Amino acid sequence: MLAQMRTQFGDTLGYQLNIYQTQVVVMRPDTANPRKVVSWLCRDGNWASVGPENAVSSRLVVGDLSKFDVQAVVGVVQQAPQTLHIYDADRIFLTIESRKDGGLHLQISASDGALSGTIVLAPDGSITQVAPPVR
Repeated sequence: MLAQMRTQFGDTLGYQLNIYQTQVVVMRPDTANPRKVVSWLCRDGNWASVGPENAVSSRLVVGDLSKFDVQAVVGVVQQAPQTLHIYDADRIFLTIESRKDGGLHLQISASDGALSGTIVLAPDGSITQVAPPVR
């Protein structure tokens, strides 16, 4: 996905990247007006701008959304249902958000419709927090 982003935009810069099982949504600065945010959807390799442009929130900062250990993070994503004890998870996604300190915040969310939980990761793929579902 990061390679497709580089091909589409020339870089992997953005505010936030949400990677779902069948699509990706990335929030990037508007090239015509950097005070605006544009959301881009990629499905089946096709990119499209979606939704209205929004003003940049004070909490948002542009960063390189590729600055993490892809293989390590993918491994944690694949094990998320077991880690969270949501064995029939049908919705799993990864959120990568740029932070003002120059780092990235990575969070995996998993749900089976009734139960949901999250895992927070460091960019090296190490788990920093697990919030399993409340049963």
